[in-house]
Amino acid sequence: KTAYVGEEVLYGLDIWHRNEASLEISQLPTFDDFLTSELELDDAQSSEVDRRSFEVQPVVRRQLVPQRAGTLVVSGGEIIAIPVAQSFG
Repeated sequence: KTAYVGEEVLYGLDIWHRNEASLEISQLPTFDDFLTSELELDDAQSSEVDRRSFEVQPVVRRQLVPQRAGTLVVSGGEIIAIPVAQSFG
């Protein structure tokens, strides 16, 4: 996205998964050269793509305001997904 110094940009990171899993954020993205404000996360929702159901879990929502001109980069974060064991009776 192209933005100007001082112009608000919204950033969102969602995890789409098909199986029950415990999600652990081991490293959040970094927002160097931006002023940031954390925004409230929505609840997880179900979504369908090509007749496949997914759980969509919001992880990060930020309002970003660039503080200098040039190419600014948001670093990648790291999330660990641990499958939840299912028992069969």
